[in-house]
Amino acid sequence: MTQDHLSEERIEGWRRNIRADAFANHHLAMGVAIMRRENPQDALRWFQAAESYPAHAETRVCAMIETLRLLGRDDEAQAIHVAALAADPRYEAAGLRGLADLHRATAGVAPAILTDLYERAAAAATAAGDEAGAGCLRLELATALLADGKLAEADAIWRAVAGRPTDGAGLVLDGRQLDARTTLALVAMQRKEMALATAVCQATLGRAGGDPSPLVAAGLVQVALECLKPLPREAQAAMIPDIIALVAAPGFANIDAVHHTSMTAAQLGLWSAAGGLAEKVLAARPGDVPAARVVARALLYRADGARALDALRAAGDGVLRDQAALTLLLVALLAVDRVGEAADLLPLVPGTGLDAASTAFYTGLVELAAGRGEAAAAALNRACAMQPDFAAASGALAMTIGLAGNHEEALRLHPPSGGGDGSDFLNIMRAVTLHGAGRMVEAAPLLQAALAARPQRVWFLARHFPRQYDLIAAMFRAIGQDIAAMPT
Repeated sequence: MTQDHLSEERIEGWRRNIRADAFANHHLAMGVAIMRRENPQDALRWFQAAESYPAHAETRVCAMIETLRLLGRDDEAQAIHVAALAADPRYEAAGLRGLADLHRATAGVAPAILTDLYERAAAAATAAGDEAGAGCLRLELATALLADGKLAEADAIWRAVAGRPTDGAGLVLDGRQLDARTTLALVAMQRKEMALATAVCQATLGRAGGDPSPLVAAGLVQVALECLKPLPREAQAAMIPDIIALVAAPGFANIDAVHHTSMTAAQLGLWSAAGGLAEKVLAARPGDVPAARVVARALLYRADGARALDALRAAGDGVLRDQAALTLLLVALLAVDRVGEAADLLPLVPGTGLDAASTAFYTGLVELAAGRGEAAAAALNRACAMQPDFAAASGALAMTIGLAGNHEEALRLHPPSGGGDGSDFLNIMRAVTLHGAGRMVEAAPLLQAALAARPQRVWFLARHFPRQYDLIAAMFRAIGQDIAAMPT
């Protein structure tokens, strides 16, 4: 019973604290809003009412002092300041920062108000001997200046704070100081001011040469990758090389950051860089299936099916439980003409729901590789029936029909490439059918289009069809291209 009674007391105490914090914050926010409307007398009443609640005391005191000075009551303001300073030499820095945060939380605040408050807060922290707190406040000031478009002034603060300790709000990680620019980017990102965070990252990445400390580099990479997400593809491609350079450095050991950078590079089609970074991940985490997928695809794009197969198998049984990795494993086996082993894996490809179409598609490819054209056509026909918009399956079915000698029916069934993602695969399959029909003049532009889309994928796609690979390679040689030597 005693425990229940104490628990009720604690619960009621928490409720009181929550109410006190909420009510204090409400009064202070109302006072700030009224002060912004140039009505200091009414604002003062709201600040005075906040005295009933202990929460945010430093902010309330600073708000009252600011308001009294606006009313010309300097003696009263000075008396409150002296008393508060005697009680806590650091009160002014905390109070001015709290006041700046209240202004920042309301729409339409003039940037000059924020820069003034943060600048004075930093000066107050320095006067109180709290240089760590002053450094943190200067970073807040830099963020406010950047929001006001004053990049040069913000840059000057970044340079001034660099090398000084910072504290507060997650700005110290495991006791190691983050670089001032990275900290500023973190502050901006935490406030969801992604444009600011991006600007800081772009200004910092190119200057992060030398040997940045591990935490500095890791923090910068994680913020930069987050900043990349909303950017257009061209801007992402311009920013990613500097991130790759940081994480590829021999001393960079934050594997999570390496992994995320590898995945981002893969999404941008930078397979050579993505594969190299994924290999670094696998060296630290041998069973990392997503990394094994990237390494395998990068190797397949380099026409190295044997090593791609090794990379997937080295990742262990997890590959067999991951559909994307499993289908890559099938392609790697087809690439090295191990059709029987690929056939043995087919029962493991998910066969329910929408994935049933994928199972039928890869079954068709394996049957085609084994020289069983009728069985391949039947499987591919099932894939098309289950998923009518499965363009790759439709193209493979049409090509299979063409290989059986029914070229006109095959050309009728080939789906249009449309020029989008996957158009290279469709163009290669249609070109095979056209070649069989003796219409190589029409096939050549399709092969050129496949190369123009994503040249590094051509060998990889051609190896889906081991029995037709020599023909496909010969067609590309006829237009002057060696698909086993495409750039990645």
